[in-house]
Amino acid sequence: MIFRALNIARWPLLCLFFISGCAASPDEAASPQGYPQAYLDRLMPKEAAKTLSPQEAQGKKSFERVFSHLKSQDLGERITQSYAQSIYFNDTFRTVKKRDDLITYLQKTADSTPVNSVHVLDVFSSGNDIYIKWKMSFTFHILGDEKRSHSIGISHLKLNSGGQIVLHQDFWDGVEGFYQHLPIIGGWIKNIREDL
Repeated sequence: MIFRALNIARWPLLCLFFISGCAASPDEAASPQGYPQAYLDRLMPKEAAKTLSPQEAQGKKSFERVFSHLKSQDLGERITQSYAQSIYFNDTFRTVKKRDDLITYLQKTADSTPVNSVHVLDVFSSGNDIYIKWKMSFTFHILGDEKRSHSIGISHLKLNSGGQIVLHQDFWDGVEGFYQHLPIIGGWIKNIREDL
């Protein structure tokens, strides 16, 4: 009865319609850096540096301590300084709830990406929520072939009273940043995007 009322049969069509709004235009997709660079090119000119609140400054410092130095030898120490022992961390690939597991995960990530850079574009907050807008570039190897990826995203952070991150949720396009580069599925994803 409820399925008839919701007309579930139309949901796949609605989802397809919604997803089509997320696709890059052919010109933007043809760019080596895809739509992330097109987005950055269209941003308003950078205004004078704003003064961050103490909470925003601490969130930015904790974020950059780890992600601007992902290849550093002291990554574990940096994560220990920036993240509480009990956390919620999700980067769309993995969910982690303990700092030690985050150290292991990010060290493996750093080892598998020969080149990695993350640059903070902006920081803003609402109440106790901090949002870090960033751009990321990284390389990785798939079946011996080196892939270069560019992405944009936002990380939602919450800090404890000691200034350590207790919540880190990333919002970014994993298809543009990673999945489209995979053999077989990547070609399928590109074809779908071009057809939308």
